Amino acid sequence: MGTVRAQLQLRQLFLWTDSAVVTKPEIIVTNAHEKLGQDGTVKDETTETLLRTLLDALATKIRVTDLAATAA
Repeated sequence: MGTVRAQLQLRQLFLWTDSAVVTKPEIIVTNAHEKLGQDGTVKDETTETLLRTLLDALATKIRVTDLAATAA
């Protein structure tokens, strides 16, 4: 649960600095040692789906930011 608390602190910092961040979906991977391989591969299907959803949200945020920058 230490990483959960750290993420909350980072969220407060990013809000204070008005940083553009992906806030959803929030992902908490419990028992990561069972779900992630030593080489970083994801062994758990649910975790992989959550990570893909997060990365899709990041890609969408990048596209929206790029569109806003070109429109300005």
